Amino acid sequence: MPGDWLLIFSDGIPEAANSNEGDFGDERLLRAVTRRKHDTAAPICGRIVDEMREHIREQRQADDITLISANCCNIE
Repeated sequence: MPGDWLLIFSDGIPEAANSNEGDFGDERLLRAVTRRKHDTAAPICGRIVDEMREHIREQRQADDITLISANCCNIE
């Protein structure tokens, strides 16, 4: 249906950790998507990666980052 989203991601995103707060987590990932739900797929992916990088700060990413998003739009 228009407005539906498909988001496929590897465990490297929710498990991205910093030295203070632990993992990025599924809840932060969901909030990042929800805040931008009216955008297209590319900005959603960019925002998720930006927020994840802000979370880990200077920590080195220990796992792969794979992220695929698609949204259904109403084509007239």
